Amino acid sequence: METPPPFTSLRFHHRGNLQKISTILVAVALALTVVSAGTGWHLRRVAYTPPGKVIDLPLDDIDGIVIFAGDDTVAKFERQSSAWRFRAPQAGILLGTVDRETLDELLSFAARAEQAPAKIDLAAAGLDDLVDLPQIVYYAGRQSRSIYLGKTDGETRYFLAANDVETPLAMPAAWARVFSRPPAQFRAKDLFSVHAREPERVVVSGGDRDLELRRTLDGWVIMKPFHFPAENQNVSALLQNCYLLRAADFAEEMPDAAAVATLSLQTGDDEQTVDFYRAANGGPHDKKVFAKRRDRPEIYVVEDSLLDELTNPLLGEMLRRRQLDLLNGRAVGEIRLTAADQRKIAITKHGDLWLATGLQSATGLQSATDDFPVDTAAVENLLALAARLPLAEVLPATTPLPSPTVTLQFYDAGGAMLAEIKTAPPTETATAPQFLAQVAGRAQILVLHPLAGMTLCQPFLAYRQRLITNFPADEITQIRIERPLDRGAVDVFRRVGTARYQRTLPVEKNLPEEHHWELLTLARSLAQLQCLGYLAPNTDNEMTKYGLDRPMLKITLSFSPKIGDAEKELTLTVGPEIDAGDGKNFFYAATLTGNDYIFAVEEKLVRRLLANY
Repeated sequence: METPPPFTSLRFHHRGNLQKISTILVAVALALTVVSAGTGWHLRRVAYTPPGKVIDLPLDDIDGIVIFAGDDTVAKFERQSSAWRFRAPQAGILLGTVDRETLDELLSFAARAEQAPAKIDLAAAGLDDLVDLPQIVYYAGRQSRSIYLGKTDGETRYFLAANDVETPLAMPAAWARVFSRPPAQFRAKDLFSVHAREPERVVVSGGDRDLELRRTLDGWVIMKPFHFPAENQNVSALLQNCYLLRAADFAEEMPDAAAVATLSLQTGDDEQTVDFYRAANGGPHDKKVFAKRRDRPEIYVVEDSLLDELTNPLLGEMLRRRQLDLLNGRAVGEIRLTAADQRKIAITKHGDLWLATGLQSATGLQSATDDFPVDTAAVENLLALAARLPLAEVLPATTPLPSPTVTLQFYDAGGAMLAEIKTAPPTETATAPQFLAQVAGRAQILVLHPLAGMTLCQPFLAYRQRLITNFPADEITQIRIERPLDRGAVDVFRRVGTARYQRTLPVEKNLPEEHHWELLTLARSLAQLQCLGYLAPNTDNEMTKYGLDRPMLKITLSFSPKIGDAEKELTLTVGPEIDAGDGKNFFYAATLTGNDYIFAVEEKLVRRLLANY
């Protein structure tokens, strides 16, 4: 950049007391005016200024601005690389960073104006004597232009003289307020400059820890001290606090204060790094917080709210994402589950339905001999969980993942793996059970929310369709209810017609009208029997465990798909009441003829079966 001419020569050029030269120039101008009168060619006493523009220097080329008040220099502004600095020696500011609002006002002042009304002359505009007027000089290399500030017109407009123009120009009075500011207000109080886009990298360091965040296509990611997705809104809130940080005051020199934190924001090639210092207790700077931006000369005195946030040892935990999206919005076509004992099943989507198939494990153990229908709600619940996996904590990568684990793999319809997560169920002897998990491609060990861990580790039976029976209720011809524990009591109800039942045991009699509707409701429940979930395979040991070797109820349904066909029978065996674990809710274990599993039925159904009809 070429060096601008010295300010002394500039002021000599504009304000030198060269009366002779001035007289000659005025005489020449008047003579030209007279000569041109008869020819139609008219030269005014003023130079031409394009309408709407005070000076004719391109704004992008302006690299220096000086404000004078009479013979005194108020402030000198200089462009240094991409930043603007200023000096105001009389105000004790040897070097400062220009406030963005001040700079915008100075440049907009140079860019706009309007022609004043023709009736306003130089004296009325306060521009007849320029010597003691406030003056602003703009530089562009070795070129310079001056503007003199005249009077106001009812405090609505300021009149100006620019580029040696003697006809006044006008500008809204508010645009000239920059002249009335004390130089201390020219200083930038914001420590971080706002960019049109978010930073690409944020680094917080202090003490023995570093926290690094990077912006990716998928959002913010914590790179140090652990690699994990960050909550975008939490990072944005931290950045907003950085941009809102303002200097409460300025210090002439750095006091005796300890460095406590450093914050760096990087956007492209621009890096803004601020060091924070806290003064010791007692003394003239008791507990004050000072900040120094490395590319600026100022020493700022700031509030301690942002520093408290940066030095919080849990900052990384506060910024990390509390929910992890394993699927990233991608559609799943197949889920493969590997149990802790290495049994495997694949749950595959077929249209709107899901079907489970047993897979051969590494040990040769077959998980299931036949395909079985899957409970759609259970699969949708699992997919919803995978899309928003709640996390309780993140442990270092050096934390061992206990074995054995339950593995879930998600594939798209084309067979490409979308995600894999391994979850270790807590040991039975654990005093504070924790579900630890690890996602493929991430080194950290995750501590899952207990309900999330239970869902990921649930047995294969949890995915089995919960509809136990499925046939029209009007096919039921007889309901037989046995109560082995009630001295072998038996009630038999035979269907008569389309909507009526008749008791045949222990005695044959007609039923009251309200009992017909109750039995019809019971028949519909038994024909579309929905279980609460599966408990265990139907083995002798499990039957004994759930009390089904000494059942409380036995319900035998006789049904015939078509009139005249031989009747078929299904027997539902119900065990004793089981506490759900909260002391308030209860369920009953049951099994059905031809079903290989023990399942749970709701208490409401059992109450209907025990009712006295």
